Amino acid sequence: MRDSLGLKPLVPGIPPIRSRRARAVGDRPTSPSAEVLRTLVAGLVGEVPSAAHRRALEVAAQAHSSTEELLAAVLADQDAPGLFQWLRELPFIESTPLGLYPHDAARETLTADLRWRAPIAFQAMRQRLAEELLASVARSPAGAGACGR
Repeated sequence: MRDSLGLKPLVPGIPPIRSRRARAVGDRPTSPSAEVLRTLVAGLVGEVPSAAHRRALEVAAQAHSSTEELLAAVLADQDAPGLFQWLRELPFIESTPLGLYPHDAARETLTADLRWRAPIAFQAMRQRLAEELLASVARSPAGAGACGR
């Protein structure tokens, strides 16, 4: 037997327990408020030196991994080597053989912040990253063969 939310009770006859917050907001999904996001981003990053640095963070938050080449492709006319080095020095960024990536909590916070602050820019960044990923696959030897070239 399930309740109106589809939750199954742990003990038959006793309804499932929902948190006070879940009961307060009903069935609506919740997300952090603008103030919470601002505080989290400020705590993670501190002061962002420039708009280019903010965009580099947005790339890092949405790309699986970020390389200097990806930054150069997505952030044309910016100092990709300098931005890559800045990202690399952030405490929540990991360096791997495939590039840089933020810890999961940082990635989620940065993504949520951009989605809230600038939903059109959020979608545009996702589109630009998808286009660059497809272009990089097409440029690779394996990708060129798969594309019939």
